[in-house]
Amino acid sequence: MYLFLKTHTLKIGLFAIAITAGASDTWSQSYGNPNVTRSGDILAIALPILGFGSTWYFDDLDGTKQYAKGLAINLTSTELLKAAVGEQRPDGSNRKSFPSGHTASAYSAGAFVRQRYGIAYAAPLYVLGTYTGYTRVQAKKHYWHDVAGSLVVAELSQSLFTDPYRSTTVSMQLSHSPTATLQFNLRSSW
Repeated sequence: MYLFLKTHTLKIGLFAIAITAGASDTWSQSYGNPNVTRSGDILAIALPILGFGSTWYFDDLDGTKQYAKGLAINLTSTELLKAAVGEQRPDGSNRKSFPSGHTASAYSAGAFVRQRYGIAYAAPLYVLGTYTGYTRVQAKKHYWHDVAGSLVVAELSQSLFTDPYRSTTVSMQLSHSPTATLQFNLRSSW
């Protein structure tokens, strides 16, 4: 089962995105472009799924645990900050503007992947996280400083548990030299 999940992570992620897209009609806001808003709703769920998918791709059970802990702290911190700050949303619907929960969730994947595997893997996730923030601003649910605050929450939450990934490689070489001596080399890297 694990091998199946590892080899089909992208397909599973796309399937999850499609299911989320179908269900997201009820989440869309009445402000801005509803299709843009819906895409942000989808990314707020899809990007954390891709964050977990990255740990499967690297066959990294420790990374899965680290991401889960960081994501839990991220979501909890976001809700606590919303209650403590009490900033009015741009549409006036309630006082839960700062920080953006959708964007904090979306940025969590980029923050984890950057801290664990490097910026080369994380750059597209940051772009999609920023787009998620844009969708929340255009829907009049958040201000840009709410989006920036979400990035800070995601980065700090992930930094509490995320260690850089170090793959272990061990190689052995047995060779015969022209002088009829036998050589044995053992090399490892972390």
